Amino acid sequence: MPLALGCCHCRSTKNLLRCAACKVTLYCCREHQVLHREKHALSCKYVKQLSRELQVEEQKLKSLPVNPFENNVGSFWAVLSTREYMRVRHQLADVLLNIRTVDAVQSVLDHYRDMLRLCRDDNMCVRDLIPPLYLRLGRDQDAYDFIKWCETKVRDSAYDWMDNSLPYLDVVDADVFESTDYLRNDLPNLSSLACVTLLKIRLLFDLRSLNKAAFVSTKLPRELSDTVKAFIPSSEIIRKNNAIISDADHTSRIRNMSRQIDELFNAMAQANYHFWPALLNPREHLKDEPDTFTTGSMEEMQVHLRGCIHSWIETPGAICFIETKIARKT
Repeated sequence: MPLALGCCHCRSTKNLLRCAACKVTLYCCREHQVLHREKHALSCKYVKQLSRELQVEEQKLKSLPVNPFENNVGSFWAVLSTREYMRVRHQLADVLLNIRTVDAVQSVLDHYRDMLRLCRDDNMCVRDLIPPLYLRLGRDQDAYDFIKWCETKVRDSAYDWMDNSLPYLDVVDADVFESTDYLRNDLPNLSSLACVTLLKIRLLFDLRSLNKAAFVSTKLPRELSDTVKAFIPSSEIIRKNNAIISDADHTSRIRNMSRQIDELFNAMAQANYHFWPALLNPREHLKDEPDTFTTGSMEEMQVHLRGCIHSWIETPGAICFIETKIARKT
């Protein structure tokens, strides 16, 4: 089910009121807020509590003789007194993830992005959690740009994560249709593989839909045809690409995208054979929160699955697509 954009009880988008405690849930009326309270109360309580704790920790740091928010951006974790602040902020983000609304996911993304800005070498391990949040918000291009930047910089041994003068998250509008070679290496990142696979599945679905609509569009004036087709894609990447929207035949693109998905699917299966089967039945694996893992292990899969599972669940047809691929392999 997609993220709640309107009222958390009825999905209405009119006359919305915001929960005063957590500030990330919306209701169309007081009655619906009361009806939803049983589902929302516990998460709301923890969000409110941790938000207060975070404010306290933030004020402690700002009152230090040397304010780390001004003097230690990029190397925040090196200052011991900042670590409790970072831990509480991570806990708050974890609790917010239990609230499946657009505002909650946006809030978590804002927290993780800022935590990474403060601590570039990512001691809190939030880097892999950011692309799935972009995908959940429908920001496919931002997800891909972030992954492309991380994958190219992480592999660059000369890049100094502590040097704030170096370019940071400067990849913009990378080609999502490009080769997947840079992701398929000896030690691939499971989160990057999973997210780019999902992104390309979304694009494949859109291209197929555009092809199916081609026979209708040929009977309409060109301008009206392009307007109609612009409403078909779910991904912003294709919606904003006028060349693709106006094209009458996407067979070549569909073939190329299918091949890339196959490459990523096989790369994931080789890197960690637990991942794809677990995606089909994730519940038992989401209960575990491993602190450490080895490459190719069940624990590695569980860590990365926890980070991206909702982006898959919230993409209609994506998990069924993988299920079909697994069935064909067996």
